[in-house]
Amino acid sequence: MKKVAPLLILALSLGIISCNNQNPTVEKDSRSQAKALTPDEVPLEDRISVNLIVETLNNKRKAIEQNLPQPISISSSDLREKVKQKWRKIDFYQIDNEVVRIKSYPYTEISKRTEEFYLEKGELFMAIIEDNGEGERGKSLQEFDKIYYFHEGELIHEKTNEKEIEYSIKDSEGEELMQEVSEYLDIYNKRK
Repeated sequence: MKKVAPLLILALSLGIISCNNQNPTVEKDSRSQAKALTPDEVPLEDRISVNLIVETLNNKRKAIEQNLPQPISISSSDLREKVKQKWRKIDFYQIDNEVVRIKSYPYTEISKRTEEFYLEKGELFMAIIEDNGEGERGKSLQEFDKIYYFHEGELIHEKTNEKEIEYSIKDSEGEELMQEVSEYLDIYNKRK
């Protein structure tokens, strides 16, 4: 009897411990699987929701483009070194005293790649990367190299016209673009 009691206590303890650990393991597995899904494996409901948001954001961009005033340009010569090295100038567009579009231009002898940011109430909702962005405004979405869509402060969708296929959205790219916009808005507000 004395030998059976410790074994029984040990078996019960192991049973209780294994029961308590079942849910967290399942939760971890389901989260890691969700991140590894290809676009076709994403639930239809989530794809429809993102597609509706993307369509709404595209319409917001179109409305901004149709009403853009002349830009307010800021030279990068007085800006911090990283910005100064990357960009020649940054154009800010305002509608009703609100910055709605920012476009950064590189030094022409180095690159033609531009970045455009679209904002609503100070919040980034779209970023566009163009490898040859020096041309005219009003290009169709199919002509852009990369488009990043943001909703409620998060990157929700990326569209690329490059030949390489990307199956995941890198949060770090979205965070970097949001930080850039925040810095540019600070620069603009200090210049007013």
